[in-house]
Amino acid sequence: TSAGDLQFFQIDHNKYPAVKLARQCLTKSQAHIITYNSADEILVSAFLKGKIKFTDIVVYLEKILQKIEDQTFSSIEEIKDHHIRVQQLT
Repeated sequence: TSAGDLQFFQIDHNKYPAVKLARQCLTKSQAHIITYNSADEILVSAFLKGKIKFTDIVVYLEKILQKIEDQTFSSIEEIKDHHIRVQQLT
């Protein structure tokens, strides 16, 4: 099997704002990374159910992430607790 020639291009952050937001989370804290992932799962589910528009996903992600303070976790229990808090925020 051959993949052929692969070409990589700069990401257009205006066209794909979620990528920029995800990269910002990587430079902040574990809490931001986990929040992004948890909230995104919930928001995508809401979109698939027709409850929100696709373009609302990033808007809501930004609002939720603004409420999160820098934090690191030392146990899986702390991560699970944070995930539950994110679910409540979302």
